[in-house]
Amino acid sequence: MNLKALFARNILSCLLLLLLLSGVANATLLEVDYAAGSGDGLLTHDTETGLMWLDIGETQGQGYDNVLVNSPYITAGFRVATLEEVKELWANTGGSQLNYMNTGDFDTSKILLDLLGSTATNSYASYEYTELFGLTSTNVSSLPGSNPNLIFGVRFGKQDYIDSTLDKGSLSIQHELKDSLHPNKSVFLVTSPAPTPTPEPATMILLGIGLLGLAGVNRRKK
Repeated sequence: MNLKALFARNILSCLLLLLLLSGVANATLLEVDYAAGSGDGLLTHDTETGLMWLDIGETQGQGYDNVLVNSPYITAGFRVATLEEVKELWANTGGSQLNYMNTGDFDTSKILLDLLGSTATNSYASYEYTELFGLTSTNVSSLPGSNPNLIFGVRFGKQDYIDSTLDKGSLSIQHELKDSLHPNKSVFLVTSPAPTPTPEPATMILLGIGLLGLAGVNRRKK
């Protein structure tokens, strides 16, 4: 292989690597097994924050206080997510508005419901409504005269219409009592896995420049 062909191949290899890494960097939510290799898909990894979100069905109907005391996931290192973390998850998935059912956020709601699970589904004449309701660890104590046992709950919802152009999604926030029990309510649990070093695009760019430099040196030596 002549030097010109080798030089061109090095450039092409670098470009392909950058394109591949660009695609990986843009991935936000990844389904992960809780038990490695089991296919259970109980975790959702938010690559923007590094948080692992537990499937909502694992705490559904158990109540906030009961989850804190009796859940094996708490013993395994999970904790209750904050309101800000839930809102950040919504934003990282493409959500744009809060407390407003709209067509623009349907895809975001659908992705989160598909990955984290749902807590209730109801059918109506023209659409089907599916929701995920979870409790957070954030207290409502900043509000004057508020009950110290009040915490913020978050609802992801979507409406699937017969006419799909009307499909809507939303994130809504409300106040909930810690000790309340309801079969259609859950608790958001998250954990932070040990970081795994991955090549950054900037690192690969430097590697590509290095390869090109080596190719130039070899060419001059020839």
